[in-house]
Amino acid sequence: MPYGFSIWDDEQRLLLWNRTYLEIYGLPGDRFTRRMPLSEVCEITVAAGNHPGTSAAELLAEYRRRLARAAATPTPITFEKRIRGRTVKTTYTPTPGLGTVVTHEDITERTLRERDLETQNIRFDAALNS
Repeated sequence: MPYGFSIWDDEQRLLLWNRTYLEIYGLPGDRFTRRMPLSEVCEITVAAGNHPGTSAAELLAEYRRRLARAAATPTPITFEKRIRGRTVKTTYTPTPGLGTVVTHEDITERTLRERDLETQNIRFDAALNS
């Protein structure tokens, strides 16, 4: 699977995840358990160095806001963040009767290609205007 996923119940406990989710964030798989509270996941990911300058409590508050917003919104919501030198896009999708499905996609290469295209377009425009 080209992206990671995590599924969170309405009580913000981790129900399911895949190996790619752990790999994207460099997380130790042996520390994860079914129905693990979001607070423990935040502690593990902060300890792994994924959120420099952010405490586990601050991260927990942010993720609780995201999950609450996703639950109140009928359409998916998306965020991008730099993690471990990579750009990760997360999409929160509410799923009635299950909770929230979050996909985690490393979009670093795509982002770099888009920036290269923007730079080429700027140069092309400059050449045309000269």
